[in-house]
Amino acid sequence: MKKVKLLSSIIILATVAFIAACGSHGQNSPEENEPDGDTWSGIYMQDTAGKSYRAIAIGQQIWMVDNMATDTATDGSPVTCLSNFQATSDYGCLYNSTDAMKVCPAGWHLPDRAEFETLLKSAGTNNNQETPNPAALALMAKDAAWQSEYSDKANNSTLFSALPAGYWNNGNYHNFGKSAAFWSATIKEENMPDGANSNGNYYAYYLDLGNGQASVSYVLSHYTLSVRCVKNN
Repeated sequence: MKKVKLLSSIIILATVAFIAACGSHGQNSPEENEPDGDTWSGIYMQDTAGKSYRAIAIGQQIWMVDNMATDTATDGSPVTCLSNFQATSDYGCLYNSTDAMKVCPAGWHLPDRAEFETLLKSAGTNNNQETPNPAALALMAKDAAWQSEYSDKANNSTLFSALPAGYWNNGNYHNFGKSAAFWSATIKEENMPDGANSNGNYYAYYLDLGNGQASVSYVLSHYTLSVRCVKNN
């Protein structure tokens, strides 16, 4: 009888340990934040520090589903990660344009302007001829803290799961809950800022989601935006 009780105790303890292990994911297990609560069955990638990120095929491209959240460049050097999101780490880091070009791991890269335009086409863009743009609704995470009159219409059909991290500029955070902005690797060569006043800045393109719209625009490089990498072909 004592042996039976001992065996039962061992089984119970092992079961509890197994459940605890499955339920505790930690930073390197993004499964706990599944898009729309579904079980993730997509692709994973890792940054230089070994942190895991989800990825998904959208059209002919493979995109990260999570924002980059590393303070280490692919060459091991430090980059500046700004974050104003004390409640959750889901929003990742905000980077200036120069650092954004350094964080995508081997086999992945910071998308260029054309790749963002392809993403919008895959998501069903109407080139902002009406609001809301179907591409915006297809790219916005349904369960994020979007503060928009179109939030309840977001369907995240692409599983891109864009989060409204906003941006940082001139010492302040802006548009948290209202917009998502992702750097591209394309620099706007024409109409560069005046050299005497630019402080080394330049214009770079980015994907802009907010207020029911989805478009590719450009902004000065010292702004800090989110980063999503795309897989090399």
